[in-house]
Amino acid sequence: MAANVGGIDRTLRIVAGIAVLALFFVLEGNARYWALVGLVPLFTGIFSFCPLNAVLGLNLSDEAGLTTRRQPSDADTQRASASAPMAPGWRATSWPRLNTISVGMLRIP
Repeated sequence: MAANVGGIDRTLRIVAGIAVLALFFVLEGNARYWALVGLVPLFTGIFSFCPLNAVLGLNLSDEAGLTTRRQPSDADTQRASASAPMAPGWRATSWPRLNTISVGMLRIP
């Protein structure tokens, strides 16, 4: 089992798991057993492995390199400077790429 959960995702899973498990002591009757679902995010956060992430091919661990920003290449700089004139003092690399979608730590080109 290679780690596929890390960083803020891991922390949020542990906190959410504990919060849902706390409902076990608040709810009454058979509804309280639904709070045991909180074991799933708690264990995936503790062990840094989520089977659903593995099936979907997602790797959100710190080793995957998704927590660092990509450095702009020379091609990005040339493409940005050729597309529109820039005001003095502005650099073409100071703007984010508009053809990518950033969702949390996941970048989709």
